[in-house]
Amino acid sequence: MLAKARPNRQEVFVAVEGVYSMDGDLAPLVRIAPLCRRDGALLVVDDAHGTGVVGAHGCGAGEHFGVASQIDVLMGTFSKTLAVSGGFVCASRPLIQYLRYMSRSYMFSAALPPPTIAAVHGALDVIESEPERIQALHDNVAYEVAALNALPWGFALHTESAILIVPAPAPAQMDVNAGCIYLQTQGLFVNPVNYPAVPHGQARLRISLMGTHTRDDIDRLADGIDGLWRQYDAGRFREVCIDECSAPSMCVARRRAADSVALIFPCLAGCDSGRLCCRIVERVDTHGEGENGLCLRRVRCRVHQMAGSVHRMRCLEYAERNRARKRDAGWQGVASGIAA
Repeated sequence: MLAKARPNRQEVFVAVEGVYSMDGDLAPLVRIAPLCRRDGALLVVDDAHGTGVVGAHGCGAGEHFGVASQIDVLMGTFSKTLAVSGGFVCASRPLIQYLRYMSRSYMFSAALPPPTIAAVHGALDVIESEPERIQALHDNVAYEVAALNALPWGFALHTESAILIVPAPAPAQMDVNAGCIYLQTQGLFVNPVNYPAVPHGQARLRISLMGTHTRDDIDRLADGIDGLWRQYDAGRFREVCIDECSAPSMCVARRRAADSVALIFPCLAGCDSGRLCCRIVERVDTHGEGENGLCLRRVRCRVHQMAGSVHRMRCLEYAERNRARKRDAGWQGVASGIAA
């Protein structure tokens, strides 16, 4: 591919991520870098998820594969391991000088605040002088992988980085948003990943561990994942698909579970065939408080044409827990009508 592209362009750039955040795998830089050298291409690596985490000294994927000196442009963020805002680009002096004058995002932005720069320098000092923290992180990741793979759900997890991905069950898709809310009630923070970050039907949970987590913390996480899968196996936290709307302008989804109800939302797109597929992926649970104790959580409605599958959209609805004394008459009417 590089050999074919070279005659048609003055410069060829090969851009990859050091660590891919949706799967936790690493770009094979040990194979990519020599190809770039052979064909005269510039290697550009976004190592946002590798900086401070991957490599013996936390220098990223390039150090991990021993090809750091062969990366022409290295970029990353301060918002992951370094825990502040901002980002960086490392390259040759002529290229950096070029970016200073030609990069709009740099030319029309303000300088980073001095406290941010000081925090970055301090974090880099810690990474450089305390490599045991990186080893502790990867030890924790290995321990969690073993703990989850030991559960009776057929996991075969592995990761080359510190990002651990747990795929949602298929073919009956787990409602990962509601699942993560359940984990939060257990005191566990796990990120849901779903469309459009990943293709339809490939939702997943992304676990981010730290080197300071204890084995008790990790065991508690494994217990929480086990509990979530047991709830799913019992019929909870599943996406609901309704093939046809009851009215041209309304999407209706109903939950049969005794502990939850569904809300009704208007469609924001027309449908020539009159047939719409509607999914509500975050339910409204009563939590045993009855009609006046509804916990109105985020509700997402995915709508697409059954005939064409070209038009897709998502409707997002956000609401906080509202008790009876705070809910206005309009919400009371909707809630009462659905509960009935």
